[in-house]
Amino acid sequence: MQRKTKQALAFLVIAILVMQTVFGSLSVMAIENTSSLNITMRTNGQAYNEGDIATGPVTVHVTADSATVQISQDVGASWQPLDVNQPIILEAAGTHHVWLKIIGQSEMEKREIRIAPALIAPLASTASIIYVKSDANGGNNGTNWVNAYTDLQVALANVQAGQEIWIAKGTYKPTTGADQRISFQMKDDVTIYGGFAGESQEETIATRDLIANETILSGDIGVENDRSDNSYNVFYHSESIHLNATAVLDGVTISGGNAIDGSSANRMHGGGMYNKNNSSPTLRNVLFKGNHANANGGGMYNLNDSSPTLQNVQFKENIASLGGGLANGSGSNPMLSDVKFELNEAACGGGMYNNFSNPTIDGGQFMSNVASGNVGGGMHNENSSPIVSNVRFEENVTDILGGGMSNEEDSNPVLTDVQFIKNRSEGNGGAIFNSKSTDLKLKKVNFIENSAQDSGGGMYNILSTLTMTDGLFKDNSVDSDDHADNGGGMYNVQSILTLETVEFNSNKAVEGGGIYSIDTTSTLTEVQFIENKATSNGGALYNTDSILMLTNGLFDWNTADYGGAIYNVESSPTFTNALFQKNSASTDGDIWYNEGSTSKPRFKNVTVSRNGVQGSTDHATFSNNMGTVIISNSIIVGNQW
Repeated sequence: MQRKTKQALAFLVIAILVMQTVFGSLSVMAIENTSSLNITMRTNGQAYNEGDIATGPVTVHVTADSATVQISQDVGASWQPLDVNQPIILEAAGTHHVWLKIIGQSEMEKREIRIAPALIAPLASTASIIYVKSDANGGNNGTNWVNAYTDLQVALANVQAGQEIWIAKGTYKPTTGADQRISFQMKDDVTIYGGFAGESQEETIATRDLIANETILSGDIGVENDRSDNSYNVFYHSESIHLNATAVLDGVTISGGNAIDGSSANRMHGGGMYNKNNSSPTLRNVLFKGNHANANGGGMYNLNDSSPTLQNVQFKENIASLGGGLANGSGSNPMLSDVKFELNEAACGGGMYNNFSNPTIDGGQFMSNVASGNVGGGMHNENSSPIVSNVRFEENVTDILGGGMSNEEDSNPVLTDVQFIKNRSEGNGGAIFNSKSTDLKLKKVNFIENSAQDSGGGMYNILSTLTMTDGLFKDNSVDSDDHADNGGGMYNVQSILTLETVEFNSNKAVEGGGIYSIDTTSTLTEVQFIENKATSNGGALYNTDSILMLTNGLFDWNTADYGGAIYNVESSPTFTNALFQKNSASTDGDIWYNEGSTSKPRFKNVTVSRNGVQGSTDHATFSNNMGTVIISNSIIVGNQW
């Protein structure tokens, strides 16, 4: 029947060609076999997914719209016809490669199916510990180090709730084949420990040496050190797996994940570990190193309320578009303690990226992470408000905004006892960049030696509200390439500031060595400005169209060309109980340079003493260009005029 059909089609094509010759050009119909394969796999009454380790036979059903199907079970070396009316039943333990294709089509469907050896009853099912050692040569049943499983996947398939898996030093991979979709999977109520020497049954968790006995879970399944053929995810917890905190991973290195599968968004995130939907395992003493993702989370990606607990976890040299080390999305609020992010890279959030997520971080370091081409060298937050305490951001870099951290779209982190040191932005905000952040809270946060190419060496705020107490801005700077390089310590645009007990010391800029503000309302209490410098205007403060109220403040040894302490444009600040001493301007206005007819600064209960350059007589302590200064109940004495 099939042969007659092919003959009929051939005659039809010949007839069309003859008609073209006689009647002119007619379109030739393209006759193409459009049949497709439909493959379903089941084991133990449930769907079998690639990457799983089956504990029983796997049944493969194939349908193909009456087309002729061929099968190869030796990786394409030979092909045989397949009767699609009969299922393929795989029972033997090991890895099975099933390739399928329709005759006449070049495309193939490839499946890798793994079946675990049968449990050794009753010992393996009742023992509290299952052992894994890559070079064990005993019974391969997991009962001790001599008879340890050599394949971690087999141990994961056989482990029962309440058991532990102990892994000896060495490298373990999700598959011995080439299928990049296969990953490891954790299980609830199962703890996986690495870092064992695997030489003695006397070894305990407490006596492990994680450095000497490094246990590597690697996605480098193909050509060694060729990332293109690596596993997409070293660990993948799909939407059907909802891990809780009893799923524990401790003492391993996760490396070589390469989430690049463009055909499925599931496999473009979380090269090291992808927790997709409400999966919240516990990780301790884990290193994510050298993982990659085309999209989110080179090291780890948490999505849809996935909130793992990470203790003493490190992310190093991971790469992604968003969140080189770690990315959190859609209500994922992980708990992190004593963590380290180092040398990770992404377009946004070199170390960490948060989107609609609020992680908590207590203790850690973000060091030398890079946001290449965008924002947040150390961390980037969008619609997210992490709680961060006892953390150090050091030498992180961004090409555009926020060398240490960037916050956008109503992101309001709470920072306590945090240090920003030597972070760098090639645009704005050397340490922090804030945009549309409506409730930022900083306490005991220090900004030291941060720098920006443009503005805000320490911090840049636009359309933001900031409350800060007990802080320090010291030795922050902006480059002096042009007149727009302003706000050595802080730069503000259309923002609201409340600062209490904050010191600005030795910051530098073209304008506003300490703070530069445009259309900003600031309330400063017990704020000190010491030895700040502007190469142009406003050694300590530069205000344009701004409202400033300062109480109990100190201005000491600040310098500028105009306005050694303060330069004011169309602004009317109020100073109460303040001390101005030893400030100087090289051209005019040792304390104050006032510009604009609406400027009316007010000084009440202030002391102005010993300002100006010794022996200088060609400029004023207070200099006004069209503005008015109101001084009451104050002492002005010993200044150079």
